[in-house]
Amino acid sequence: MDALKLDELLPYLVNRLGPRVEAGFAGPLRANGITLPMWRVLAVLRVSGPMGLNDLGAGTSLPLSTLSRLVGDMVSRGLLSRIRKPDDARAVEVDLTDRGRAVANAMTPLARHYETAMARGFASAELAELRRLLIKLYANMDGIETTWRAAAE
Repeated sequence: MDALKLDELLPYLVNRLGPRVEAGFAGPLRANGITLPMWRVLAVLRVSGPMGLNDLGAGTSLPLSTLSRLVGDMVSRGLLSRIRKPDDARAVEVDLTDRGRAVANAMTPLARHYETAMARGFASAELAELRRLLIKLYANMDGIETTWRAAAE
């Protein structure tokens, strides 16, 4: 059996980074009355505009069942609105309210601060390559559950 080297294992390295970023970012978000998943929803809608739950789920990486409850909570808090699509009465788009946009705008400098801190010591070309590679890693995860099951059989 080969030795497992955690400092070379991509899942370990990626998962180790997330909680560090979240730990520092969660406090200021809480002070503004929102959670990290709420921030992800606000940020995606701020950048992309109104969208349906499927697209919002893809943009936030939140499961639809979780996202649906979260959107309901955010609507009741006055951060989001639900809009029926005129061409399909069953379909709903979610958008920021004025209050939601204000919270997203207020939190954006904090997100930029964390990005600046994380990017310290990287050249512009390195950051561009890191972003490209992270996007590629994320895309590589599509269907990983089925490929793992197939390999195990």
